[in-house]
Amino acid sequence: VPAVLLGSMAVAVTAGAVAFTYGQERSREAARLQGLSAQKAVQIAAWVSERRIDTEFVRTSRTFAQAHARAAGGDAASREWLAGRLDEYARLQGFDAFQLADASGETVAASARAVAAPVDARRDAVRRALASRQLVVSGPYASRDPDRPDTIDFVVPLPADEGQPAAAVVLQVDSARAFTAILAPWPVPSASAESLLVRRDGERFLLLGESRATRTPGPSTNPALSRRTLLAAQALEDAKRFGAPLDGTDGYGHAVIGVAQRVPATDWIVVAKVDRAEVWANALGATTWIVLAGLAAMFAA
Repeated sequence: VPAVLLGSMAVAVTAGAVAFTYGQERSREAARLQGLSAQKAVQIAAWVSERRIDTEFVRTSRTFAQAHARAAGGDAASREWLAGRLDEYARLQGFDAFQLADASGETVAASARAVAAPVDARRDAVRRALASRQLVVSGPYASRDPDRPDTIDFVVPLPADEGQPAAAVVLQVDSARAFTAILAPWPVPSASAESLLVRRDGERFLLLGESRATRTPGPSTNPALSRRTLLAAQALEDAKRFGAPLDGTDGYGHAVIGVAQRVPATDWIVVAKVDRAEVWANALGATTWIVLAGLAAMFAA
């Protein structure tokens, strides 16, 4: 009986030590995820703010507005001049392409690199920009052309005096190129940890950029992204969960620990996560000697 009791005690002590170490490892990982997600959300917000500043010249340019009015009246030279200047401005400010849309949202001029956004989304963004006379950030949108990038649209209304035709300039950015430099860095070696940027689209969550799990550029329309166990979905159900460590799944069914953070002034969410299996593996690695001692005690008993 004492031997059996000793063996049982060894098992209990070993299990308790492993559980305690896992709890410590999870707390360390959760603190890292909280810090990283908050940092990356601020960095992305700052990036958006910088792009807003880059669009201000277009929003206030009477020269562009007058050229558009002449082009709308049939002046081919003005149309060509405006397209050239907008293309040049887009490149100089770090945008990937431009489109010029009329009041109905129809494209009347565009650079060769421009990517067509969904018609309804584009019309809505143009309508809101013209009504508010302010920049509207729209997307990211999945490209329907595999050779073209997924894009974020910065929809900028041109100034228009009474009687002049309204128009908006759409300045586009490759979303993967824009976000990878912010999201990809991770401070410690990890097989599964990553930061993602997602956006809610009805009952789904679209992945913006690239996932480490697939190395496939987004936005992703993976049906799994609509599951309520997703970290972003959990946070949206209860705003208090933003910034708090959460247990759930990612879009590929992996059990994960993560933190979701809103990106200010957007409808985007940063999710920093790590596979729960990796946290367990790290905990077990740290308690190898305890496990071995426990096994030795069991066999000795």
